[in-house]
Amino acid sequence: MKYLKYICLSIILMMTACIGNPGEEIDDNDPEPTIPDGFVLLPSANFFKADGNTMITFKVYSDKKDITEDARIYQDLSSGAVRMETPEFKTTEAGTYTFFATYKGQTSEKVLIVATTGDFPPLPSDPQPEKFNGFKHRLVATQFTGTGCGYCPNAISAIAKFKESEYADKMLFAASHSYNGDDPMYCDDASSLARRMSITAYPSVILNINPKNLLSSLSATGFYNYLVSGTEILLEEDAHCGISASVSKNANTINLSAKVKVGETGSYRIVAWLLEDGIKATQANQVGIAVGNIHNNALRSASMVDIAAGDYLGGKETVASGTEVEFRHEFNIDNVVNVDKCHVLVIVSRKTDEFRNHIADNAIDCPVDKSVAFEYDE
Repeated sequence: MKYLKYICLSIILMMTACIGNPGEEIDDNDPEPTIPDGFVLLPSANFFKADGNTMITFKVYSDKKDITEDARIYQDLSSGAVRMETPEFKTTEAGTYTFFATYKGQTSEKVLIVATTGDFPPLPSDPQPEKFNGFKHRLVATQFTGTGCGYCPNAISAIAKFKESEYADKMLFAASHSYNGDDPMYCDDASSLARRMSITAYPSVILNINPKNLLSSLSATGFYNYLVSGTEILLEEDAHCGISASVSKNANTINLSAKVKVGETGSYRIVAWLLEDGIKATQANQVGIAVGNIHNNALRSASMVDIAAGDYLGGKETVASGTEVEFRHEFNIDNVVNVDKCHVLVIVSRKTDEFRNHIADNAIDCPVDKSVAFEYDE
């Protein structure tokens, strides 16, 4: 049945505010960490401030027994692994740091620690903390466009019409301005995403960061029908994870706190895209469709080098069902026109049997200075 639905979507291709609950009550009570079975390295936190004072403390466990004093802890550098003199770490340089431990021939999984310069907003409370299924499912549509693309109003108008349809709350949108370099919304991340998705024609729209779900150079009606049909087909499968997030602005950054609840064991990746609305720029128009010169959902920055799928969730290739994983990122806002019109799209992708790459499993969109709690279908 899964295979059949993707065939159907391929045939279609050949033929043709805050999403969530902003302002939820904030929960400051974090649960005690659970010590897993086996040989593991556990940090006191996965995110900390790079102020030279905040300390991360590591502990090593073997079958839940603390063996930190007898184990060896290493920092994994590009030049090779360096043994730590103490199980503590601090830094003044923001970035991602990798560690692992060894003991009597055993080697732990690598642990990622992220050092940041700003403060991060607290996450909203979970309305159903014991629930790990029935997550509200949203798709992602990425529009590849540009102010110099005369046929791009076809896709722009189709998206505007879709947002007024009964399917509006099922799809989240991002616009990758990668067509012309003099576009004020053109940026390296948008260009990288277009290359990663093998975009060769404009306008193009891809669903769920899956190049197999690509539609290019059609009429406005063709794009609209594709969005509707794609939504109906892709939502036949449930989301395997849920996402919660909070976004705040600082003096020079926009900071994201997110948490993912995994409902089915598998390989997951996470990426966050900083988007901006209300950007004024003259749009080339060779199709005569009135779309105006105000652009929304423009991609300004991405959280990972792999801009499409992001990094492994929690730094692990496989995440077990019933697991909660936190994620944080701070975006530089040097190229942002209006910070108050920014929002962050968080996408969690999953490796499936049908495709070689990770495909979007679920997503949420949260504006600056707002929060989105976990959402479940009724």
